[in-house]
Amino acid sequence: MQEIPRLESHDKASADCYSDGERGFMQWGQRVRARLLSPLIAVLKSLGVTANMLTYLGVVVGLAAAPFLVMGKGVGLALVAVHVALDGLDGPLARARGDASPRGSFTDTFADQTVIAATTAALAYDGTVGVVAGFVYVFSYTLVVGFAMVRNALNIPYSWLVRPRFFVYAWIAVEWWLAPGVFDWLLWLFSALLLLKTATGFVAIRRRMSGGPATARDRPGTPGASVVEADAQVVEQVFGTGRHGEADGVGANERRKPDAAADTRMPIA
Repeated sequence: MQEIPRLESHDKASADCYSDGERGFMQWGQRVRARLLSPLIAVLKSLGVTANMLTYLGVVVGLAAAPFLVMGKGVGLALVAVHVALDGLDGPLARARGDASPRGSFTDTFADQTVIAATTAALAYDGTVGVVAGFVYVFSYTLVVGFAMVRNALNIPYSWLVRPRFFVYAWIAVEWWLAPGVFDWLLWLFSALLLLKTATGFVAIRRRMSGGPATARDRPGTPGASVVEADAQVVEQVFGTGRHGEADGVGANERRKPDAAADTRMPIA
C-alpha cells in the first residue's frame, strides 16, 4: 500500500482512492508499520529497493496465487499472504525514501484491484464462490474505487468506504476448512454495501459536473458541514426526493427560475 497523501483541509484535492473516514486511520497504520518494520525498511533502502518494486512484486505474487488457489490450496493461501505483506510494506518504504507520489498510489491501487479480480476469478473457477457473486463483487469493488478517485479529485470525498479484500482473503481458509457454504452470502453482503457507495458516488459526481453543489460542504453558509451529512444528503438523492433537491440530483441552482416578466407586470386597471 503506497504512501497516502496527507490532506490538511478539504481545499486540497487528491486523486487517491481513500475516504475521509479512513484516511487518518490508514496514515496512522503506515506510521505504526514504519516503526515496527524499521530494520527491514532500512535494509531495503540500503539495497536500493523502491516502493514501486515491492508493488510490482506484490502483484506478480498475487497473480501467481490465482492458479494455486485452484491446484494447491495451501500454496495459494501462502502466496496471498505474501502479497498482503508486500502491500503493507511499500507505503512505509516510500515514506522512508521520500519518494511517495500520487503515481505510486495509483499504481498500488491498480495492483490491488488486479489481484482482487484474479483471485476471485480463481475461486469462482474452483467453485469456492459462485460465478455471479464473484463477478458482482469484483465489479462493484472496481466501480467504487474508481468513483472514490474521481470524488477525491473533485474534492468531494466519500465519508466512509468498505474495503473488504483482506477479510475476503482471510475467509478463504474459513470457507475451505471451517464453515463451507457461507462465502457467497459474504460476497453479496459486501457487494450490496459497495453498490450503495457506487450509487451515492455517481450522484455526487453528476451533481458536481452539472454545476450544482455536490455535498453540504459545498453549499453557501454551511462551511462546517460534516462529510457524513454530505453523504446522507446524497443518499436522499439516490433513493427519493429529499429536502436538498430532486431525486435525479438536480442542484438548487439548476432549478427553474420564474419568468422575470412575472415580476414586472403592471396590475390591470
